[in-house]
Amino acid sequence: MKSDKPILVVDDDPFILDFLKTVLEASGYTVATASDGREALELMDSGQVGLVLLDLSMPVLDGSGFLEQIAQKPPPRPPIVVMTAFDNARSLARQLGTDGWLQKPFDLDTLLEVVERLLH
Repeated sequence: MKSDKPILVVDDDPFILDFLKTVLEASGYTVATASDGREALELMDSGQVGLVLLDLSMPVLDGSGFLEQIAQKPPPRPPIVVMTAFDNARSLARQLGTDGWLQKPFDLDTLLEVVERLLH
């Protein structure tokens, strides 16, 4: 077990959720998933999240809305990494105040490197 708290993957694409869950679990991580920002906030309220991998474009509550809600909660908060297909992923991540970014499509080595760096 690499972390005592799960990684929360938030994406409205069920294929991406299943794929990232499979890859991360195969690498020794515990993973929780949410298909939108509102569902993710409910899971965050448990306080048992070690890292958030957050898509920005989602229905119900998008990534930006999720980040606005998290900013209103008392610290600490887990590291948050935005996952986006937007060309300006790096500057967007900085603008949103997140801890990192993954430009879609990303390779698995990059994903695991970011996760490892932020969890340890």
